[in-house]
Formats: sequence, C-alpha cells, structure tokens
Amino acid sequence: MRKILIYTYETPNNRHAGSMQLLRVFQGYSRERLMVLGPKSPAETKLLDCPYRQVPYPIQRWRNTRLHRWAMSLPVLTSALCPRPEAVASFLGSFVPDAVFTVMDNFSWYRAAWDYAVKTGKPLITMTMDAPDRFEKNLGILEARKQRQIRAIYQGAERNLCVSRQMGEFIEKRYRAKTETFYFGPPDGIVARVAADSGRLRGQDGLLS
Repeated sequence: MRKILIYTYETPNNRHAGSMQLLRVFQGYSRERLMVLGPKSPAETKLLDCPYRQVPYPIQRWRNTRLHRWAMSLPVLTSALCPRPEAVASFLGSFVPDAVFTVMDNFSWYRAAWDYAVKTGKPLITMTMDAPDRFEKNLGILEARKQRQIRAIYQGAERNLCVSRQMGEFIEKRYRAKTETFYFGPPDGIVARVAADSGRLRGQDGLLS
C-alpha cells in the first residue's frame, strides 16, 4: 500500500458532494500512509483519520473577489507562485509520499499538485468529476496556454480516473490522454433494489415514466 499525498482544493470531508465522495474512497486507508494537503477544511465536518495540513497559497485570497480572473490567471503564467516543494516538505514533516493524488477541479490547485509531483519525481494520480476548466476563470488571452498545461498534466499522470465512461471519453478526446472509469460505490446503509422491485416500479403509472 503506497503512501498517498492528497494535494487538492477538494479535500475529503462530509460537507460537499465531491468531498464526500473522496471521504468514502479513502476511508479505511491506513492512517500512517495518507496525508491531506490543501485549503482549510470547513469547520465541524467529518474528516479522514489522517493528518490534514493547510498550505499557504497567497493568491487564493482573491478567489472570491472581482479580481478572480486576474488572480487565477497567475498560475497559468508561471509556477513560481505555486507552493514550493521545499515549503510543502516542511508541512509533510517525516511523511514521504510515494504518489500524489489530486482532483481536477480548480486549476490553481491541481497545477500546484502537478508542479510538486514533477519536481519531486512522484507519480501523479488524477480524479476528474467535472470539466477540469469549469471552476476557475482566467483571462481569455491565456486560455490556449491553460489548455496545453491541462493536457500535459493528463498526459504525464500515472493514472487518470474519471467518474463515468462519458467523462473518460471526453477527457480522452479533448486532451488525448488515457483514462480509467472509477465508479464510486453507494454510501453505507444503501442497499441495491432487487430487479423484481425495479420492474414493478417501472410498471406503475407515474413512476419512472
């Protein structure tokens, strides 16, 4: 079992949909072989039983302001504003990851995870739940540059996990990278309906019609 550094904006917790999925995926993973690095997790939320570290990332203070496009354009221009690997190492302490895991949602964060993985020689594992360029907006003049960087991340990753076959096909076509479909299992306590019950429901007027 490899030591995994979860380096992402979407940290595992039970507050948001994507975060909840990550919480379920990594629950049960050895505490000593897991660490989460990202923004501060929401207060009073359920977390994984492993260390969480908040890494300073100064441009994030402008994320929810009128300067969003300008601030989120900076990581497209240069990796110099990403947390430096030396700084990341100081937060990890004695934890030395074998691989880096990131969610392809907010470019500035998965760009930082990619930068860390490349500079430290660690394999990168990506998880795609939505279009990777949807959540952060940048200046239009930089869009082509950003798309080239996203393609490089996918093509350089060890594994690209996608939450559906359709998402995988989209990533493969747009970024010319191999993907794997990863279906999240049902939450604890949810039991699949037997086929006979499903057939009966489909036959009732107004239900699933």
